[in-house]
Amino acid sequence: MLLVVGAFLPWFVRGDERVSGLGGAGTPGDGRITLGLGAAALVLASLAIATTRRVLPVLIVALGCMGVFVTLIDWALAPGILSLFESPTPHVRYGIFVSMTGAVLAVLGGVMLLRRPRPG
Repeated sequence: MLLVVGAFLPWFVRGDERVSGLGGAGTPGDGRITLGLGAAALVLASLAIATTRRVLPVLIVALGCMGVFVTLIDWALAPGILSLFESPTPHVRYGIFVSMTGAVLAVLGGVMLLRRPRPG
């Protein structure tokens, strides 16, 4: 859920303008990727809870890992992204960290679903 919510929160700030993960102000919108990953993970988690199929938790872990990768890359590349802004004080905001936390929780949730005992 945090992976989805974080996409709508500000990832970068340029002066008084907040740039969400969905993009804007001439910045890439990698929040669209995290939004899709988070939505898919939520659907798969719902299905994984209702069934005993082992492939669903594995897919959740994979989606979470991709979310961690995307947010870490954006965070690591933040100085380059922020240099595109002409404002004297552009900086990273909390939305990217909310998305990153959601991605880590998706990985942990998938692992927990993998470890749950099989019925029968």
